[in-house]
This record gives sequence, structure tokens and C-alpha cells, in this order.
Amino acid sequence: MRKEEQEDEFCWNKEQHGSWHIFGHIHDLDGNQSEELRAVFTYMRQKERALNAGCMINHYTPVSMAELIENNKRYRNDISL
Repeated sequence: MRKEEQEDEFCWNKEQHGSWHIFGHIHDLDGNQSEELRAVFTYMRQKERALNAGCMINHYTPVSMAELIENNKRYRNDISL
């Protein structure tokens, strides 16, 4: 997927105005995913205001917005592709 296509496909309402995009989750990559899923995963990891709200990111407990942001920072830094 070309970078221009990613930017068009993966933007969200008011992204340019500082809104947050909170999504369920994208499974960790283990080498068996399609190229398209890898592109989505990589792209979303780079978006500071896109937050993975999956249970494993948040230690299987409800979290506040501040905790969600902090957990995502840790998650992004821990993954090596």
C-alpha cells in the first residue's frame, strides 16, 4: 500500500484538529499476517493520537484516558518489527 493510500484510508474525523482515535486492537505481528495488515499495524503505531484500547495493552483492566495514553506509549516502545 502506498503512503498516500494509507493516509487517505486511515485518517479519522477531525484528526487534523487534534481528535483521538481509540480502536479495539490490532493483533501483534508474528510474521503470518498479510502485507496489508502489517501496513495498517505499522501506520497506526506511528499515529500518536491513535490509541489501541485492547485488553492486553491495558493489563486486562479498565483504564482512564491518561492511563490509556501512557500504556500505548509503552506498547509502541516495546515492539520491534
